[in-house]
Amino acid sequence: VTQHQVQLTGLTASTDYFVTVSSTDAIGNGPSLSETFSFTTQPLADSQPPVISNSPKVVGITHQSAMILWKTDEVANSVIRYGISAEQFDLVESDVKLQRQHTLQLVNLEGETDYFARVESVDSAGNLVVGEVFSFTTRAIPDNKAPLFTVLPSITKATEKSMTLYWETDEPSDSVIYYGLGQNTNLQRSNAAMTKKHQ
Repeated sequence: VTQHQVQLTGLTASTDYFVTVSSTDAIGNGPSLSETFSFTTQPLADSQPPVISNSPKVVGITHQSAMILWKTDEVANSVIRYGISAEQFDLVESDVKLQRQHTLQLVNLEGETDYFARVESVDSAGNLVVGEVFSFTTRAIPDNKAPLFTVLPSITKATEKSMTLYWETDEPSDSVIYYGLGQNTNLQRSNAAMTKKHQ
């Protein structure tokens, strides 16, 4: 023939091959040899999902946010599904960037609340890995209010050399009395124990 085609089979994926072709005519003239050229076989189609190489870590927890970290063995996107129930994840945070080290911050969380979450990653071939469900608890909302008196201070006992005061507050707090002669309250008696009932 004058047009030649030979199919090479049984090759290895993602491999460089070097080729020389030859042809001899029907009378036996030849062979005519080509210059050597090369080609690279295509990689195998990726059908394996990424592997989460460490359990997700929750860091930087506050009363309203938390940072989730995890790693995959190949580049993939980042998705976190989360909620206040282990059966229903109605909130989602994601990043389409393909990477091996994943970091997502969850914001607008409720203070002092248990959250359940799981991470997901999809590689460039569309293979999905879903991590195990894990949980974390947000911190309490910071207390920025001073204690309030629920029972005003009153003298419960007085002698010629001593006096006992009693009062109550709406939250555990320490007990401090400033006292002195006249308007000069330069003396102090205190108790550092946190309590709602003070004496």
